[in-house]
Amino acid sequence: MLKLTRHLYQWRPDAAYFDYYERAQINHILAQHDPTTSMFTYMMPLMTGSRREFSTPENDFWCCMGTGMESHSKHGDSIWWESGDTLFVNLFVPSTVRWRGSTLDLDTSYPLSENITISVGGRARRFALAIRLPGWCADPRLSVNGKPAAISRSRGYAIVERKWRRGDSVALTLPMALRTEPTPDDPRMVARLKGPVVMAKVAEEASLVPFFLQYDRAAEVYFKTYTPEELAAIEREKADARALDARALDIARLGDEADEAAHGLASKISYAVVYHGRKGRDARTGGFFEFTMKSETGPLVLNASYSGDDKRRLFHVLVDGEPVATQALEAESRGGFIERDYPIPEALTRSKTLRIRFVPEAGHSAGPVFGCRLLRAT
Repeated sequence: MLKLTRHLYQWRPDAAYFDYYERAQINHILAQHDPTTSMFTYMMPLMTGSRREFSTPENDFWCCMGTGMESHSKHGDSIWWESGDTLFVNLFVPSTVRWRGSTLDLDTSYPLSENITISVGGRARRFALAIRLPGWCADPRLSVNGKPAAISRSRGYAIVERKWRRGDSVALTLPMALRTEPTPDDPRMVARLKGPVVMAKVAEEASLVPFFLQYDRAAEVYFKTYTPEELAAIEREKADARALDARALDIARLGDEADEAAHGLASKISYAVVYHGRKGRDARTGGFFEFTMKSETGPLVLNASYSGDDKRRLFHVLVDGEPVATQALEAESRGGFIERDYPIPEALTRSKTLRIRFVPEAGHSAGPVFGCRLLRAT
């Protein structure tokens, strides 16, 4: 996409192209490489609570990483552009350009700072300096040689044309107010940005932090907005969950390594997942996962939690090898979780423990299951 953006810009220069380019470069390309280890991610997970998986020096280096490896050799190739007697500044990256007898130094800590300085050296001559004004910035401020200057705008650029001399300097300030942007497909799902930087919430921080810098920490990037009525419904759901927990003979917190070990988890072609901050586990075609739960004699119910977003899932639930249910998931409660109860025949409850197994139908997945409770039937 960055290659395509450069081509489009060459055909029709417009600062908006580099608004996109900059956001992709900072929030994805820089985020894909950990500068402390020089390792690269296989993918950039954005699911709540997920973290990046990095390559290793000797054993892990995947094909998908190779398709974007060249991006890290190109951080400097789109900072400065020229057209006739105009020199364009499209990216705010510390750099030096020597152009037709002039030398220009760009100094900044952007995007962690809102201040950019361009110093001019070389022989005196007249040319236009076109500095990109990002579309997200409502109140850019420009000064020349320390004096405030009116901004002459053209196609998203501040144009400063004059006879430049050695020692001249331009200072651009781009105030970065925290703002909210909705996702294209859901106006109620939003991200928080500061300048061009996507901000994230991590467990170790009370405030939002730049997403691209969270190389080894689980992060949350997208946030659902709710009405007061919806928040009240969520609180009722939490109260219902606490009531179920109080009724439970046993609770299996799938996806949690310690809890799975305590319940004797066994699995094949099965993976721990995190969705909307909740841990779970699924199994793919040809696989399964199973675990042991404490039991007692009498009518019991197995309660399982699923994502209301999942669809085209079909699987079977077995207790001590006996089928008790077949479950299909077809995205019936978007954005939330659903509970399903499976009565267990009393003949199976005479043991002190029960072995619960989830098995996908061929061509489908089982789950993910975001926890199970074994309940006394009411």
